[in-house]
Amino acid sequence: MATKGIISEEKWKTLTFLNKEEVAWLSTPKSYIFNEFLTLIEDRKLCQDFSDSTRNTLLNSYLIKGASINFKKCRKDLSLDTDPDYFVDTVTYTTGDTISLSSIPTAYDNEVVETFCKINGDNADFTFDYNTLEFTINDSLTNGDEINYGYIYSGEFEEDLIEEEISILALTMILSWTSYNLYVTDKLRDTILSKDFSQPHSPANLVKELRLLREDALREIRRAVVGYTKDSIDFDGYK
Repeated sequence: MATKGIISEEKWKTLTFLNKEEVAWLSTPKSYIFNEFLTLIEDRKLCQDFSDSTRNTLLNSYLIKGASINFKKCRKDLSLDTDPDYFVDTVTYTTGDTISLSSIPTAYDNEVVETFCKINGDNADFTFDYNTLEFTINDSLTNGDEINYGYIYSGEFEEDLIEEEISILALTMILSWTSYNLYVTDKLRDTILSKDFSQPHSPANLVKELRLLREDALREIRRAVVGYTKDSIDFDGYK
């Protein structure tokens, strides 16, 4: 795992509030917030080592914790949300088989439920009907092919979140993520020798980077929330 260290002022500007046009969706998929968060950090373990289900569960926990602690001034009701969900199944194809799901999560927008289909481990060319829940596979199939299919659902907020709110929530996720990784690294400190902990590529340097990233995020959240609320606020809750 690595971090991008101190994020430059130019980088922050591209991810925050130069454009305050209030673009809203009928609902807001949490994947929009997850993706913005992932542009701010570099965590190979989170992106590569976890299953889709585990990764979405972790991201959702960072989001809910960060929002509840650091974005209490949000004008939208963030308690109106759905949890991530994941389903996968495997069948051995026989001529005439119909590949379909028995159900999908109840979503404000069905198409944010991302479906997938693979044949013998390779991505298939397919379409999915959200009414019948059937997959139409456009590739040639032969008896015995292993078909792996299912869906990934990141969850949604019922409220229409504007770009500014999405950016603030992504920043609050950094605080949750760094807190978790600082906790894990502190536990690691207890299991290795002090001289090893202080080596150039040791966890000590990761701790330094995480703390700097956390300070950057905390400073940006304070500035962003002030701009968002247009009011003076008490920052005691952000310490």
